[in-house]
Amino acid sequence: MEPLSLESLAARFTLNKNYLSTRFHRETGMTITDYISKIRVQRAVDLLEKTTHSVQYIAEQCGFADANYFTRTFKKINGISPNGYRKSLNSPSARSR
Repeated sequence: MEPLSLESLAARFTLNKNYLSTRFHRETGMTITDYISKIRVQRAVDLLEKTTHSVQYIAEQCGFADANYFTRTFKKINGISPNGYRKSLNSPSARSR
């Protein structure tokens, strides 16, 4: 599978990457990179909730080449680390939701 990036999207749709980036930002209010990160982190949340896979494995499955970068990105978006998120799922307050 080809890595998802601004460059790969521009090539796929035969658009100039600067045009695609500007147009995407104008339409959505966010950069393509931020959007891709958001989608990858949403997938990671699903895997953290439904599997017992390691954070490293989940990072790789969601398109992050580096687990440390994944952790920083996850925390930036969700305000908590992937391990912290998973632990919160097992807390008494989470079970009562």
